[in-house]
Amino acid sequence: MDNTVQVKVVPFYDKNGNVEATVTVSITAEGKKVLSASAGYRLYPMNAEDINAKERGWESDLIRNPLIGDMRHRCYMIPVPENMYQPLMAME
Repeated sequence: MDNTVQVKVVPFYDKNGNVEATVTVSITAEGKKVLSASAGYRLYPMNAEDINAKERGWESDLIRNPLIGDMRHRCYMIPVPENMYQPLMAME
């Protein structure tokens, strides 16, 4: 049984203003956020340290604070084509 209680789709646009990819934010009944990129894309953690997400118009649900080594780092999860995906760090 699917326990998703809320779903939001966040579009990402190309330079011409067309939707290139989307990220779906699902929130389970337990309150856990699950992110998934559209087909052919993977989520990549872009550095977001010292960046005001609200000023940039970024979706707050896409901000993560993964543990890297012994420190947490603020990242903004963006969709990247699978053929270009090369993770620089391991996510939790």
